[in-house]
Amino acid sequence: MTQLIGELGSKLEKLEELGAFVAAAHLQAAIDALRGQHKSEQIRSKPD
Repeated sequence: MTQLIGELGSKLEKLEELGAFVAAAHLQAAIDALRGQHKSEQIRSKPD
C-alpha cells in the first residue's frame, strides 16, 4: 500500500508539471491571437 501511494505521488508531480506546461502553452497562444487581432485592426484602420 505504501508503495502504491508513493507511485501515485510521483505521477501526481509529473501531471502537475505537465499541467503547468499546457497552461503556459494556452496562455502563449491567447497572447499570440490577441497580437494578431490587434495587428489586423491596425491594418484595417489605416487610411488608403
